[in-house]
Amino acid sequence: MIRPAAVLLDIDDTLVDTRHAFGVAVGAVVSRWLPHLDAAGSQAALAHWVDDAEGHFRAYTRGEIGFSEQRARRARALHAAFDGPELDVEAFARWDLAYDEAFRGAWRLFPEVDAFLDRLDAAGLPY
Repeated sequence: MIRPAAVLLDIDDTLVDTRHAFGVAVGAVVSRWLPHLDAAGSQAALAHWVDDAEGHFRAYTRGEIGFSEQRARRARALHAAFDGPELDVEAFARWDLAYDEAFRGAWRLFPEVDAFLDRLDAAGLPY
């Protein structure tokens, strides 16, 4: 049996429940900028954000646009799809801050992460 030299872990939805954090963050901006949406509309807005049908996050990961630009494009697409107000540079800065604060505030490790990392430590495997 070959022993691995190290373990490489992704953070998003492997260690941290990113899906939950997206829900909290989108919920925060929806309640502030799209207050006309009911519960079903809020869920549709979250699905729109996660799906990113326009491919802005993929454009970011390919190096075609920067991180802030991809988020601005996604925010404007969200507002266009759900009849939200136009986001100029200043409005987007406020939107982005609200999103980021809610997203970061909702980061939670999955319950089994600590025990898993403890097992890696006990085995002497760097990660």
